[in-house]
Amino acid sequence: MLRKLVATAVAAALAGAFGVATRGADGVAQAAPVTPEPVRIMPLGDSVTYGLGSKTRSSYRTDLQRQLAAAGVDADFVGSQRSGSGPDTDNEGHGGWTIRRIAAELTGWLDTYQPDVVLLHLGTNDMAVRDDVAAAPQRLSDLVDQIRAARPTAEIFVQRIVGSRKPWLQALIDDYNAQLPAVLAGKDAQVHLVDQSGIRGINLFDMVHPNEFGYAKMAHNLYSAMSKVLGPWPAVTSPYTWTKAWICRWTAGVTECRWWYHRALATGARAVPATAAKAWQTPRVVAVAYGKHKRKIRYVTRWSLT
Repeated sequence: MLRKLVATAVAAALAGAFGVATRGADGVAQAAPVTPEPVRIMPLGDSVTYGLGSKTRSSYRTDLQRQLAAAGVDADFVGSQRSGSGPDTDNEGHGGWTIRRIAAELTGWLDTYQPDVVLLHLGTNDMAVRDDVAAAPQRLSDLVDQIRAARPTAEIFVQRIVGSRKPWLQALIDDYNAQLPAVLAGKDAQVHLVDQSGIRGINLFDMVHPNEFGYAKMAHNLYSAMSKVLGPWPAVTSPYTWTKAWICRWTAGVTECRWWYHRALATGARAVPATAAKAWQTPRVVAVAYGKHKRKIRYVTRWSLT
């Protein structure tokens, strides 16, 4: 049903469906096409869905809206929350909420907004507060079943959660993400896994939230996954091909925004595999002591990985 709905939004006509019959000039009954309704999409989850880490609080949503519109999809984002700078700021992203807390409110939201598509990113806070992390994948499984019970025809896109700059938290996230394919294996064909686990490192604004670069990648991953199920739609420019990006990062209470470049590794560069040919780097002006007793200082530009 949903695939037909999306196809009609793209084609601007409901294939094979008709409204009230009318009669043409020859007196023969003709059926009037029904104008399709927008596809209702619910971005559901935690502060990543809401958009923390993004200057505009747009998350992946504004980029995804733009790509869907360019593909001819009439999409209506739905939810009780409002955030972002795009034309449609509705979402169901709740900062700090765990799977348990979302589940407690979820059925009401689904009944109110009746989404055709659910984009789910959830579990980071369960890991961060160590809320019975071993059982978190099962809680997510139960939540997917909860969505299915309320919306039997909805397409559900479950996202592996983004990474962290905290090593202990990243370890928990890696284990959680690794279990999701098995958790979802028994679901119906309308449940899909989208891998967002590569959004880490340079893609993060702070310890757990993507920056604009990371959110652009999330939007691309979702669009690609949705196109395979509900499309096919036209290909879009991938941020994975970018070689230059304006990236903001928060470290030690300070936000730093700089141009970063994907380029050949600088001599002596660390923190990446020795076999890597390229890495994301930024030029920094640093003070270097020189002279016989290194009493003089000169300022030079050096490439940095951090």
